[in-house]
Amino acid sequence: MAQDNVKKAAAVLSEATNVYIPSISASSGLGASSGITLNVPTIFTISAQSLVFNYSQPDYIRAARRGVRASDLTLTQARQEVEEDTAVTYLSLDVARLRKTAMADEYRDALRLVSIVQDRFAAGFESDLELKKTRRIAVQIRLQKLQLDDQTALLDDHLGRLLGMPGIQLETLPESIPP
Repeated sequence: MAQDNVKKAAAVLSEATNVYIPSISASSGLGASSGITLNVPTIFTISAQSLVFNYSQPDYIRAARRGVRASDLTLTQARQEVEEDTAVTYLSLDVARLRKTAMADEYRDALRLVSIVQDRFAAGFESDLELKKTRRIAVQIRLQKLQLDDQTALLDDHLGRLLGMPGIQLETLPESIPP
């Protein structure tokens, strides 16, 4: 949109400066007439028009130039914002994937802990309350894991859209990120 605004502002500037260029039009016509004609009969006509002088035209041109400059600055700002959004999304995606890997390990360990507590409960060494606590912890970790999956999918989609490749799962390279 910012690029289109630059093109529009350039067209307005061109229109404001081209008003000094003469516009030439030609026409011709022959036809049967009957009765008394009130106009002078013509076979062809050529006319030219251009702006010779207008006090406000330099102001229009100056305003159009400033419009082009403002559009250029808006385009530059939009590009910088997209670049920043892309960098932040890439970093967030990398962190989310690292957290997702760590959360998968933690969930695996929580399931192992639940298994151990179940065995201890069956042997009579643990209470029912401890078993419920470990199951609750495992469920909470599973919920966090699912939330990280959603966050990763959202960031992956957003980065794909920013890069113009939606629907493609992009891989992040942690070694490409400066410390």
